[in-house]
Amino acid sequence: MTEPTATPTTSRWTYAAMVAVGLAVIAVTLLGVVTQRVGSQTRSIDRANADAAARSLTGASARAAMAAAKTEVAATLTYSYKTLQADIAAAEKTMTPAFRTTYDQTMQRQVIPLATRTKTSSSASIPAVGIKEVSPTAATVLVFADQVVQNNQLATNSRLDRTRIEAHLVLVDGHWLISQLKPL
Repeated sequence: MTEPTATPTTSRWTYAAMVAVGLAVIAVTLLGVVTQRVGSQTRSIDRANADAAARSLTGASARAAMAAAKTEVAATLTYSYKTLQADIAAAEKTMTPAFRTTYDQTMQRQVIPLATRTKTSSSASIPAVGIKEVSPTAATVLVFADQVVQNNQLATNSRLDRTRIEAHLVLVDGHWLISQLKPL
C-alpha cells in the first residue's frame, strides 16, 4: 500500500495555514497584552486622579485633624492632683459626648483616687503626629506622646513615659473632637 503524497500546492497551503494560525495566535496574544497594559495604565491614571482629588479635598482636613490631635491629646494626658477637676473639664471640651462619658468614668474611678493619694502630676507633650486615615469629617491620627509623670511613689522625681496612641477624631460643628483614644 502506498501513502498518498502531498502535492507541492497542498503542502504550501498547509504550511501557509499553519503560519497564518500561528500569527493569528501571536496577534491575539499581543492584542490581549496591549489591551491589559493600556487598561492597567488607564486604571492607574484614573486612580491617581481620584487620589489627587481626594488629597486636595482632605489635605486641609488632615492638617486640621493633626493640629487638633496634638493639642487635644496633650490635654487629656495632662493633669495635676491639685487641679484635677479643672484639668478634666478642660480635656472634656475636646471630646464627643460618648467619649467624654468613657473618659469621665475612667478619671473618676481610677485616675482621681490614685492621683490624689500619690500626689500625681502628668504633663504631656506631643512631638509628632501622623495621619492614618482621613476624610472631610473624620480622621485617625497616630499620636506620639511624651508624658512626664511625677508622684510621691517614684524613686526619682519624675518618669518619662513615651506613649503611642491612635486618636479617632470627628468634625462636629467645625471643631475636631476626640471620639476614641486607643493606646498602641
